[in-house]
Amino acid sequence: MRKKYIIYIVIFTICIISLLFIFWGYNNLHSKTKYIPTKLRNSYIVSVSDDTYLTNYLQRKNTLIIFFATWCDHCINEKDTITDIYNNNPDIPVIIVSHDISIEKLENFLKTNNLNWLVIFDPEKKIRKNIDKNSSGIPYLYLIDKNNNVLNKLNSPFDYDDILNFYYN
Repeated sequence: MRKKYIIYIVIFTICIISLLFIFWGYNNLHSKTKYIPTKLRNSYIVSVSDDTYLTNYLQRKNTLIIFFATWCDHCINEKDTITDIYNNNPDIPVIIVSHDISIEKLENFLKTNNLNWLVIFDPEKKIRKNIDKNSSGIPYLYLIDKNNNVLNKLNSPFDYDDILNFYYN
C-alpha cells in the first residue's frame, strides 16, 4: 500500500514539473517576442522577419512603425527626431523596420550614433509589403493598431510635433 502512494507521488511530481517546464518555456519564449521598452532591452536588432512578424511586437495600444534605412539621406536627417520621440515618450511604442541590406552596417550605424531603437531587420521588405504593398518611400511612418490594421500613414519630412499629432489624432 505504501509503495502505491509513493508511486502516485512520484508520478504527480513528474507531471507538475513537466507542466511547470512547459508553462515556463512558453512564457519565456513568448516574452522574447513582445515589444520591450527601450530601457529594459539588451538587444536592439531583431534579425529574422516575415510578413506577419510585426504582429509579435504590437501592444494593446497603437504602435508607430517607422520604415528606415541607413543609406537613406532623408532617414539620416530624421534620426534625431525619431530618437527624441523614442526617448521622451515612453507611452508610445515605436518600432523601426530597417530596409538595409547589411545587418553589419545597421549595427554599426546604431552603435556609432548611440541609438537604442528597437529595429526589425527586413531587407526583403516583407513587413512593408504586408502593411501597404503599394508604398515604397522612406522614411515612412505608419500608425498600426493591435490587430495590425493601418490607422494612418505619414511620409517624410516630419518633425517632433508632426509625429505626436500623428499619433494622438
